[in-house]
Amino acid sequence: MANYHFIGGDGKEYGPYSLEELRQFMAEDRLNAQTQIQVDDGAFQPASSLPELMGVPAPLPPVPGTMVGMPPPTIRPGKLQAIAIMTLVGGILATLFSIFWILYGLLIALATMGIGCICLIGPIFQLVAGILCIIQGSKLLGKNPDPHYAKTKKTAIMQIICIICFDWINMVLGIINLVFLNDEQVKAYIRSRGGQI
Repeated sequence: MANYHFIGGDGKEYGPYSLEELRQFMAEDRLNAQTQIQVDDGAFQPASSLPELMGVPAPLPPVPGTMVGMPPPTIRPGKLQAIAIMTLVGGILATLFSIFWILYGLLIALATMGIGCICLIGPIFQLVAGILCIIQGSKLLGKNPDPHYAKTKKTAIMQIICIICFDWINMVLGIINLVFLNDEQVKAYIRSRGGQI
């Protein structure tokens, strides 16, 4: 088994290390392709000239919440994009439907001299839920969506409650959002970014 030494950023020589340890240093960005490395007692050379070091990445420690042996998710799962779109579209639809129901309720209230005002409770909730879903969906589609995933479960529940105004579209979108939020890849990705659901 070969022994490896390297020249650190401070100009000092460090080692001996095993190949696995150097691979871990590379994965942690403590070494890079230009770092000067010596194999056994040979000459120092750039790490990029050592195929055994550059060819196979070091195994990364598991992220809490992921299965052992699986690398932490680095690419955003497509389900998160779908959640963002369904939240935004659901918010727009809920807002439009609520405006219709509010106008309809006001017409009933005028026709029945105020008795129809009770019909406005559901549409007002739907309007608030729609606006909040539009805001949440916009944040999830923005440049830095990671901090906003924690509130997505609440907006999905609000979408489901919109069924009180016969908004079955938002109910279905909310249920799908909750199912996607419970997906293991989605949960692992959110946890790897320091978030919670």
